[in-house]
Amino acid sequence: NEENVNYFILYDYKTIEILDLNTNEISILKSNIKELTSIKDGITNNNKYLTAKQTDNTYTLINYIGIDVLDKVYQEIKTTQKEDTFIIKENNKYGVITDQNEIKLNVEFDNIKFIGKFIITKKDNKISIYDNNYNLIEDSTIELENSESTYSYQIINNDLYITTYPYEYNIDEVTEEQLKIIVENTVTE
Repeated sequence: NEENVNYFILYDYKTIEILDLNTNEISILKSNIKELTSIKDGITNNNKYLTAKQTDNTYTLINYIGIDVLDKVYQEIKTTQKEDTFIIKENNKYGVITDQNEIKLNVEFDNIKFIGKFIITKKDNKISIYDNNYNLIEDSTIELENSESTYSYQIINNDLYITTYPYEYNIDEVTEEQLKIIVENTVTE
């Protein structure tokens, strides 16, 4: 049972500080941090982490007392549907890491999306699908025509539908033949 903690970010032109409104304690962040972004919807909703943009334009993940959570910095850090799991970008490739520094998906993908109970990855113009426990469901069975191609997805009755089409397309012309895969109830709750 987590206690509801409220924080306030204090900025001036030289330092960034975090004020814990419950204890009135102030944490001064490292001088190389130039910007903070809340990971969840607001700073005061029992959030656990902040992304910190550093002066070299890399990102790290910190807790509300300013301590680094991840072992290294990344080009980008994005949230997922899982509270303690993040999409990271390194050398222009994406992977998935937990707040315990456990790599769930290697940093090797061109794109990663969490969609309901599924994780869709794109690598070398091929799409793979994982379940929420990182078990591979479909391995590169969906191939895009080229790097300009794209796809859309939809979940209906626990089934994942993926449609692929060229980069420039008219949505009114998408046909049934373009529907590439249906994953039926392959993931248990």
